Amino acid sequence: MTDQKGMPALLLAGTRGKQDPVAQMAGVTNKVLAKICDKPMILRVLQTLEQAETVNKRILCGPSWETVEETFFLHTLVQSGTVHWVEPKQGPSLSVGGFLAQHPQDLPLLITTADHALLTPNIVDFFVREAQEAMVDVAVGLVSHSLVATAYPGLSEDQTNGDTIET
Repeated sequence: MTDQKGMPALLLAGTRGKQDPVAQMAGVTNKVLAKICDKPMILRVLQTLEQAETVNKRILCGPSWETVEETFFLHTLVQSGTVHWVEPKQGPSLSVGGFLAQHPQDLPLLITTADHALLTPNIVDFFVREAQEAMVDVAVGLVSHSLVATAYPGLSEDQTNGDTIET
């Protein structure tokens, strides 16, 4: 349920297995454990959600329980109850669907990914407030490639595969 302090956030942190090139290059078992400026991506996003005024509960969907147990900061956050963990399904859409089926009381719900390392509390708060004000059932935040290319002129289309980049 949404209260005056915000809504729950579901953080998707599944894995592509051994084929994930980011995980392979970083020497980790899951892409979200790859470090950006000496901090794992997943920790960056968890901290962002903690600092966001519009988020009142952090729910981690994945990585595997084995990975949570082996990763000190994740295990500490989950064991303390600061972050709730749920088992991921086969892919993001099934993970979200499975969560919603078991936790309908957690609607409305912010959904983001654990590899969204550039997410900030201001972006989260802006997005949630705008979505609430619009009174829509679903809101999706996207940024066009041209906007990213303007903001980061050294970034080539090859580096993003021409894809839009989520915000």
